[in-house]
Amino acid sequence: MRSRLTVLLAGALSGLVAAGGAVVLGWAGWLPGVVAPLCLVAGLVAGALGGFVPVARRHATATLTVAASVAAVGTAAAIGPAVALLALGRLPDARESRIGAAVGLGMLAVAAIAPVLLRWARRAAGRVGRGGRHTTEAVLDRFVSQAATGVPVEELLRELAVAVRRQWRASSVEIWVGDGGALERRIRVPGGGPVRADAVGVAAVERLRRVGVVGPGWLRTWVPELLADEPGPQVRAAPARHGDHLLALLVVRRARDQERFSPPDDRALAETARRLGGVLHNRQVDGRLQQTLRELRRSNAELRASRSRLVSTADAERRRIERDLHDGAQQHLVSLAVGLGLFRELRAGDDPMLDQLDALAERALADLRDLAHGVYPALLRDAGLAQALPGAVERSGLRADVDCVDERFAPEIEAALYFCCLEALQNVTKHAPGAAVTIRLWRAGDGVLTLRVADDGPGFDPAARPTGAGVQNMTDRVGAVGGELDVRSGPGAGTAVTARVPVADEVA
Repeated sequence: MRSRLTVLLAGALSGLVAAGGAVVLGWAGWLPGVVAPLCLVAGLVAGALGGFVPVARRHATATLTVAASVAAVGTAAAIGPAVALLALGRLPDARESRIGAAVGLGMLAVAAIAPVLLRWARRAAGRVGRGGRHTTEAVLDRFVSQAATGVPVEELLRELAVAVRRQWRASSVEIWVGDGGALERRIRVPGGGPVRADAVGVAAVERLRRVGVVGPGWLRTWVPELLADEPGPQVRAAPARHGDHLLALLVVRRARDQERFSPPDDRALAETARRLGGVLHNRQVDGRLQQTLRELRRSNAELRASRSRLVSTADAERRRIERDLHDGAQQHLVSLAVGLGLFRELRAGDDPMLDQLDALAERALADLRDLAHGVYPALLRDAGLAQALPGAVERSGLRADVDCVDERFAPEIEAALYFCCLEALQNVTKHAPGAAVTIRLWRAGDGVLTLRVADDGPGFDPAARPTGAGVQNMTDRVGAVGGELDVRSGPGAGTAVTARVPVADEVA
């Protein structure tokens, strides 16, 4: 009923303003005199019918405010011509009536736009008085923009509390923060004041999760700990939610002798809390994402370190076996071959059995040298990749063009690239035995050592062939020293294996 009366009054005031304009135009002879009462009747009818329209009832207060503002300014503007007539002491003639009508129209225009100008002026003055950077909207925008810059959330919440206190002319502002459980008081501006609880329990959080902006009556009944030691405060509590989760609680207090909270205050506070809930949710999501990324980086570093330790351990064991073969079995075979030669010199004539033993000893010594070289070549340890890679090509029996940078690198890097090349050559021997091979090893200016083994064989379709153990072994070895492996091929296009490894500026 009240909203309908409000709409009716707004219509009446609008009709009155229109009738005033019609009177001015009728005075100048531009409109017939009957238009003014028709405008008034139309305003009353529109107000009466608008009371039955839900949209009009919802905006009744705003419409009445605008109509009353226009009517007030129009009334004030009409006082000017009335005073002029009294001073003139007579009614204006026809010429003066037209001038008066034009002035009246100008005053009506002023009356129509005055509310908009006044509202804009109040907002501008408020921004200047409060400082544009410190409004709640500006602080929340900064909250969003700095969510991933490492600014502590307490610092941003304190800025928000200061802005809310200034904007709502509050005596104190508190911000309570939680994440699905109890709420903890993080910020109070200004500090000090009555002693209250520093946490709100789960039961109270569950009640707050289902309400909007609440006042002292509701708080005294359901969350009395927020009002401890405060007789009859002016207080509003606005829950900041995202979905069904209560993320924060904004508590605003005014002194008893201050202006009471109004419905527009409550609506603005609810909007601020709504935005705060969204901002905190985004901050939490970003924080969890950053934590996940840190854990992934740490896991990746641990995995790389573990692979590096395994490969380093395996290479160390290879070197030990190579030394044992060289210093043990190989030396014994050399001694045996020397002994057979001496025995041959002591005996006169040819001995088929001795020739056979001598040949077996030479073959065993050659096989042992090949085995030691395959385990860990001494040439790689002593001379590096520039000498070891041509030696590997020579033993493979393939036609190859080798071009290697003549530098020494860390032992684990040299071993990784050497055995990667060895695996690639074995694949060529197996799948493209007659192909020509090109081996390139170079160090780029960005600190990356690159090995490329390419052949002009028949190639293959990578999508149709699963990754074999050889490629996986190369990938593991190169990855263990922080590098990456790339295998490219195509039917009739040959195969290229490229390994890239970061190297330090200092050579080994």
